[in-house]
Amino acid sequence: MKKKNCLFTFSVILLSIALTGCSASKNLINTAKNISGGVTSKSSSSSTTSSSSTTSSSSSSVSSSNFNPQDTSDATIRRISTYNDYITMYSKIVDEYLTNLQNAVAGTVLDDANTIEQMKQETLKSLEEQKKEYGAMGNTKIIGKDSLVEFLKNYRNGLKEYTDNISTQIQ
Repeated sequence: MKKKNCLFTFSVILLSIALTGCSASKNLINTAKNISGGVTSKSSSSSTTSSSSTTSSSSSSVSSSNFNPQDTSDATIRRISTYNDYITMYSKIVDEYLTNLQNAVAGTVLDDANTIEQMKQETLKSLEEQKKEYGAMGNTKIIGKDSLVEFLKNYRNGLKEYTDNISTQIQ
């Protein structure tokens, strides 16, 4: 009974985190598309007058990034600059969460391959949703970076709080 109760609590928390993330990311995507649409229409109108200004304006919105996070600290999260960086950071947060979750349940009643795999699949599903929403934007500089940074911090903190709660409940 205790295992089912913990699993149910986990499922509810994970679902709420995933839904919060999807809702926040859809708002950010709509904002980015609106702003991007405005920039695109301005660029295309200026391209008829000067092709060199179009080149410089489009290169300022796309950049290459060698973002390779080693941790999920606030400072690292703040370093994201492109949508690919965002996906990379989101993936790092998910990887850290899955590692912490496996460590938290190791040797306990929840240390069951099926349960862990189910938890992993739910979390990876949220990562895939983020990739669908932001992946096409690639190396474009993030519009509304502060919102995405806050979302990543809150997502990381929520997952950490969940694993801390699991550890506390099963001890």
